[in-house]
Amino acid sequence: MNSIERILRLQSENKLSHDEKLLIKNVGPPRPDLDIAVSSKVKDKLVHRKFNKTMYQSEWWLCGCNAKNSLFCFVCTLMNNGAVDKAWTETGITDLKHLGEKVKKHRSSKKHLNLNVSFAVLGEVDIRNQLNSAYRENVEKQNRYILSKLIDGIKFCGTFELALRGHDETHDSTNPGIFRSLINLMAELDTTLKSHIEKTNNRVFMGLSKTIQNELLDSIYAVCINLIKDEILEADYISILADETTDVASQSQLVFVVRYELKGKIFERFLGFINPTDHTADCISSIILNELEKLEINQNPKKLISQSYDGASVMSGRQNGVQANIKKHYHQAHFSHCYAHQLNLIIEKAASAHSQLSNCLLKRSIQDTIE
Repeated sequence: MNSIERILRLQSENKLSHDEKLLIKNVGPPRPDLDIAVSSKVKDKLVHRKFNKTMYQSEWWLCGCNAKNSLFCFVCTLMNNGAVDKAWTETGITDLKHLGEKVKKHRSSKKHLNLNVSFAVLGEVDIRNQLNSAYRENVEKQNRYILSKLIDGIKFCGTFELALRGHDETHDSTNPGIFRSLINLMAELDTTLKSHIEKTNNRVFMGLSKTIQNELLDSIYAVCINLIKDEILEADYISILADETTDVASQSQLVFVVRYELKGKIFERFLGFINPTDHTADCISSIILNELEKLEINQNPKKLISQSYDGASVMSGRQNGVQANIKKHYHQAHFSHCYAHQLNLIIEKAASAHSQLSNCLLKRSIQDTIE
């Protein structure tokens, strides 16, 4: 026989299995006669209220517990996921004066409605279990194929440094952006991709939304970072390069690059832009140290033999600069001035000293802009 006390005990012992829940559901909610009596004043008049079994008829999920002498919600108590109102699942309700209000509030609560859905499908046949294994494999294979085509489109845009999205990506747009246009062109040559796009207008996944594009970009980036991490773990020597600059929106960005030797070849990997909270040496140092930990370089600090920044005191200072802070953790990381920055300074000084050179560079810059 069902009882709320038994359900609570099984839940506390983690013994309320799926089969046990199904058995309790089939038996139905327990509705014993409770001894609940409440006295309260209503307009200076003492009113006595006593529990009556007809109260169970107000809601099918309303049940009672003899041990606690209280009312409970049968659905929430049985399907309890730890996020429901404890008054209806653990302590019980004894306030008969406000019982109608409490029942109405609980009946319309989101948590009760969600658990009510779970209760309704408890014991129902899961359609996924009825699918043929060969059919499931075919669906998975087709989904992987569609996903590979979407990834190919993103890789194409990345290879030629093309922006994925346009200003208007609606279905009837004449300029939906490069990625959508590329996928539409691929669909004209690929019947499987075309069928997916034409038949998935009412489905959850179509693959062309900006959310899907961002998720695919994040996934590709994560795979690349993992490959770089594996190469770094295998490499004998590592060097880091960092420089702080501003983007077109005048937002400060820290460029982080890793160079390493692997099997006699030198590899240089750009890992991304990082937005520092301020421009102090401590802040930039903590960002670089955090990136080194992500790459697990801290597991073998002796592998980091070089660090290269510009000549600003924040970066190259011998006492409190970034290079000094990094060297406290990586003793073999010798600092060298960034050669690209040196070349920039040389050209700048040369242009400022010789007007002919300055005019030559200006002309070249104008020609590149026109072309």
